[in-house]
Amino acid sequence: MKKRLHFNSLKFQIILLLIIVILGIILAGGYSFLAVIHSNQVKYNEWCSQEIAAFENSYTQKYYKIQSIMSACGYNENMQRLLSGAEESSYEVLTPIDNMERSLILMMYNYTELDDALLDVYIQDRSNNLYTYTVYHNEEELFHFMEESSKSSEERVSDVLDIGNFRCFAIAQPIRKFEDNGLEFSLSDEEIIGTSIFTVKTDFMMDNLKKIKKGSSRVYLLDKWGNVMLEPEGQLMLEDKVAQEIQSRYQETGKVFSMEKAGYAINAKHIGNNGWTLAVVTPVWERNFYDVAALGWLMVWPALLLCIFFFAFPVIRSLNSFVYSMMVHMEKIGEGDLKAKLEPVDKKEFCQIAEGLNTMMDRINLLLEKNIYLSTQLYREEAEKTNAMLFALQSQMNPHFLYNTIECIKNIGICYDVKEIEQLSTALSGVLRYSLRQENIVPVEQEMECIRNFITIQTIRFEDKYEIIYETDESLLKYPILRLSLQPLVENAMKHGLEMKNGQCILYIRVYEDEKKLYLQVEDNGTGMSQEQVEEILSGKKCLSGSVAISNLINRLHLFYGEDAGLTIDSVLGRGTSMIICIGKKSMEKEKKSM
Repeated sequence: MKKRLHFNSLKFQIILLLIIVILGIILAGGYSFLAVIHSNQVKYNEWCSQEIAAFENSYTQKYYKIQSIMSACGYNENMQRLLSGAEESSYEVLTPIDNMERSLILMMYNYTELDDALLDVYIQDRSNNLYTYTVYHNEEELFHFMEESSKSSEERVSDVLDIGNFRCFAIAQPIRKFEDNGLEFSLSDEEIIGTSIFTVKTDFMMDNLKKIKKGSSRVYLLDKWGNVMLEPEGQLMLEDKVAQEIQSRYQETGKVFSMEKAGYAINAKHIGNNGWTLAVVTPVWERNFYDVAALGWLMVWPALLLCIFFFAFPVIRSLNSFVYSMMVHMEKIGEGDLKAKLEPVDKKEFCQIAEGLNTMMDRINLLLEKNIYLSTQLYREEAEKTNAMLFALQSQMNPHFLYNTIECIKNIGICYDVKEIEQLSTALSGVLRYSLRQENIVPVEQEMECIRNFITIQTIRFEDKYEIIYETDESLLKYPILRLSLQPLVENAMKHGLEMKNGQCILYIRVYEDEKKLYLQVEDNGTGMSQEQVEEILSGKKCLSGSVAISNLINRLHLFYGEDAGLTIDSVLGRGTSMIICIGKKSMEKEKKSM
């Protein structure tokens, strides 16, 4: 039998199963790995959001506290009188002040004592005169911020800058003039008499930045142009590509935004309304492995699947080995070695099948030997006596055991989805039942059914080597013919004509008639025979079949039909052989009426 791998073969299905299991482990493991990575990304993003929110809350609380101090500054009577140029207070009760500027500076000093983050307090009037309680630090950036703020009617916040030995940012708020609207005093919506500037030390922000630490993560406070204003000491500089990417997302406000750039995971949020951005930068691989402990469980279920796989593998290998041994055994039986034995294997069920099959073949051998013996006696004695002897022999046989064994093999094939065993068992059972029948005369259609079962066995054996073409007339299928008359011709054609042929093997099976005779023809395009070989077969000197010889068929035809039946053989060496059984219709009339 050729060793070809078919889609419905057990070997192919086992290989496919192994591939599916391996791919399943890979895909499931990959999916779980990606799920853990995604979970770590979510956890990391949550951690970043919490840390950024904590920093933002700290900044917001400090900002609102400074803003409340600045608002109180705007309501100060002395400052209103000094900046507005009024000699009298706008209040109903005037408070005499000897030195208004000195009192203003003292007031500003008192404001700095309200919060430890306040560094300096500056008051700038409409003429850009500057009042401060400290020695003014000549910082160009602060000068520029004050100049810009004096022209603005809105509150402004500077970027982080260096003032002396401190890192600070400045908050500028316009000071509006008191107005008496007749009912109460209020601040003017239009008239601005000066600007208050508070410088705030960034120590509280730096302390919060240092708290945002996880592995090799880095944290930066950027201005609206993407420049780093604050960062903890000792960490790496912010890469230009990363800074540009953060700057490109400047429009996103109110929420933490995440992105990846140059191998880094970036989580950032705009702080306040002054264009600042707090960014946490971490290598992507570190973010993906944020929670390393979560990766440990990934090894549990792949290990479980591998254990299942390795426990099942010996069973699969044993099954494959047994099926292969059975296929080899069937091949030997198909080649005529009916005494071949199927070796038992280590599994109990397989041993029972092997023992049952060996017992079945032993009984088949005994049956065939007795059939051959009785057939020889049949040709020497009268037909009635031979029929009686054959019936007596067959009645001594108990085929039920054989049928049950074949049915068991068939069920095993179905259970393990081995189509070849199922088909072989079904076909073999059909051939066996047909060969053990008591009738010697059967309809043509029953003989054809036996041939189809026989061809099924040969087709599985040679894996679709043969092309079978049936050319029969439905009206002729009821004609009575001698049982096992056409089957030996088919077996002879396949074994001696087509088995050794390379290329396309075609077998024609025809049933046709003329006015006087019925014809049963088997034709092949095989190796053919010489005329000498044909004459030897017809004369009975040569027997091509190991079971039912052509010469025995000729003798049976003569015994049942006399000279009204015969066999003709037409063969060309290298081109093929045609064998035709012809039976006179008159000799079949009696059997036809009784059927």
